[in-house]
Amino acid sequence: MNKILRYTCLLLCLSRSVYGDNQIEIPLINAPQGVILGVEQDARQKGLVDHLDTLTQQTPGHVSQHLTQHSLQSYLAPSVAGFVALYGGYIDRSDRNGIIAFPLRHESKKLLVAITPQITLVRAFGNTFSHREYINNAQNPAKLYSYQLQQSKPDPQNPKQPLYWYWSVTAETLPVDKKVTPITVVILTDPNNVYIDEGNFLTAENAQLAIPPIYVLHRNSTDAAILQNLDIRPYFEPIITEEKKVNDTTLQKLIKNN
Repeated sequence: MNKILRYTCLLLCLSRSVYGDNQIEIPLINAPQGVILGVEQDARQKGLVDHLDTLTQQTPGHVSQHLTQHSLQSYLAPSVAGFVALYGGYIDRSDRNGIIAFPLRHESKKLLVAITPQITLVRAFGNTFSHREYINNAQNPAKLYSYQLQQSKPDPQNPKQPLYWYWSVTAETLPVDKKVTPITVVILTDPNNVYIDEGNFLTAENAQLAIPPIYVLHRNSTDAAILQNLDIRPYFEPIITEEKKVNDTTLQKLIKNN
């Protein structure tokens, strides 16, 4: 129930921005308080917090106290902007609100989300590529998650109970052939930088595929991952968006790509 309420609240918060054509929407948000406390405990175990406490006791000539406090804040609540993702021949970067969006290019109510720093394009000939592949090794780990939009089944004992839609989120094993399927969004970052909650999450039937949030824990090596993928970037079309004011509280965000 907590997961359902949490996701429902997120949908209400995102309702200030509505979208035009059918599209995929992936919200990146900072981790909830419980996860943040766990990260803080991890930081203390690594000596980061104690080190920062020591720095704050030094004179301003040695270190800026403001900069010290900002370092810890950035560690516990990293920016959700600037994460790069690939889907269907497009490339997008999460905006200041942590939103990644693509025009929907498949009919299935299923979406795969892969988290990995780098993928490779398999060349057929010249500048023509046959498909994308995961690398998946110790230097380039990969995790894959399935998002399936499903409807509840009628209850024979309570036939008047209304049906509802929900996202079923589960971890998946990478395909043996390493191929990135056409229904996959690839987020180019280390899997340890994000947390994906598995389970069932209440939603509304909608042509848009707006999945439950992905929690950002760190940004470790995210910029390096962007640089590692510069050679494949020219083969993906950047997403172009335009915002139009619908009313005082709602913005309509349109993807301009055909």
